[in-house]
Amino acid sequence: MSGSSPRIFYGWYIVAVAFACNFMTAGTHFYVFNSFMEPLAQHRGWTREQINYGLSLGGMIGLMAQYVHGTLVMRFGPRIYMGVGAVFSGLTFAAIGLAQSINAFYLLYICLFIFNGAFCGIVANTAVNNWFIKKRGTALGISQVGISLSGVLLPVAGMMLYRWLGLEGAFMVLGGALFLLSPLCLAVIRDRPEKYGLVPDGPQLLAEDGSVIGLPMEEPLWSVRQAARTGAFWKVGLVYALAMMGVVGVMSQLVPRFTDVGFSRDAALWLMAATAFLGAAAKYLWGFFCDRFEPRKVVGFMLLMCAAGLVAGVFARGFFTAALFVGLYGFSMGGVLATLPVMTAHLFGRLSFTSISRFMALFLILQNLGFVAMGLSFSKTGSYDGAYAFFALAYLGASALVFSVKSPMR
Repeated sequence: MSGSSPRIFYGWYIVAVAFACNFMTAGTHFYVFNSFMEPLAQHRGWTREQINYGLSLGGMIGLMAQYVHGTLVMRFGPRIYMGVGAVFSGLTFAAIGLAQSINAFYLLYICLFIFNGAFCGIVANTAVNNWFIKKRGTALGISQVGISLSGVLLPVAGMMLYRWLGLEGAFMVLGGALFLLSPLCLAVIRDRPEKYGLVPDGPQLLAEDGSVIGLPMEEPLWSVRQAARTGAFWKVGLVYALAMMGVVGVMSQLVPRFTDVGFSRDAALWLMAATAFLGAAAKYLWGFFCDRFEPRKVVGFMLLMCAAGLVAGVFARGFFTAALFVGLYGFSMGGVLATLPVMTAHLFGRLSFTSISRFMALFLILQNLGFVAMGLSFSKTGSYDGAYAFFALAYLGASALVFSVKSPMR
């Protein structure tokens, strides 16, 4: 590594693996159930309400487990941790297809969410963050494109597999795909670039005296206690809790929303796919913007755009207004989860990223209120308009809050 500079910086290979991990984990514990919901109800005799309860419970426990994942990856590093997590995740997903009781489904789905968290989320973000500083936003954005892209491809793949192989066969194939991520992670993922004579963003070389050329200035280390004494820590956590309420609430029931206002089911599915596709492209672009401009201003503008998109969504009754909603909200909501690790690293630094991110993830437990808001809105008014209005106000409040964030001082 001290010879001629590599044509492709090694960090981009790690981004590619993180992309694959995010694609499969988001697809298997969230998006693919758009295809498996009705078959599970039909073959197992479960109600949609029972299945959704398991998804909500698994999501909540999975978010709490992010703290544990963050703590363990600080000790063992991302390579081994991601490899082991993929093995157990693949076995668990395959077992879900064999579950005959609803309680077994609950237990296995909770385990799936926990094991998936071992090679996505904070762990995958740590692997990418270790290799980038100046291009951090772009790298994290690309790695998280997989989250939204899985919403475009995995439901279709799941439905095709179900038709060809049956329910158990479909779960087996996707479980096998998760399992195969283990050797990929073990082969590619590496710890910090300094161990290999490189520095973040590369390509960087060793000088003749053995020193690293272009080594960044040493940054301060933040303990969680020190970070918790800053306003930035609490404000950023609350900003993303408010923002994610809208994302999970709207995206989890977007097809029913469009059918409720008069669109056919096929049209509603295409509109959802378009929204997810825009969200996938936007993850890269919002990360790129954070590399070029002040991240707090980028995030503040993005949240304002989310609010405008939901206002358009309230009036989306025809093709034009629906297209306006898809364009505004699809593009803006795609950047919400992608910019959280960028903001965390921007404020507290690369070396403190994992330690602080463990606690930032706990704020996201509040995102489950998005499901509650959607359910209450429909049960009380027969429409999701009330929830959309509530989420729009939440985005406006989050935008104002992020503009008030100041860089913390040790």
